[in-house]
Amino acid sequence: MPAAASCVGAGLTSTSEEAKLLTGQTQVFLPFPDARFIAVFTLDTAAMEYWGEFCDMTASILETVSFGTPSDDSSDRPPDHT
Repeated sequence: MPAAASCVGAGLTSTSEEAKLLTGQTQVFLPFPDARFIAVFTLDTAAMEYWGEFCDMTASILETVSFGTPSDDSSDRPPDHT
């Protein structure tokens, strides 16, 4: 988990004093199948106490990424009952 401290200006805090804010970031790079492009997914947060949950949610979202056409992925979707 990469973490960094950022400074928050005095004008943006309730105490009118500069404050440090611990933040975390994760990035995932997914190359397209033809290797011409790369999809970049980035998550930044200052809510470090929820880092594990954010990582789990990001992993779940990334599992849904597909480079096929929607018709190629139709078997993975529930039937449309409209």
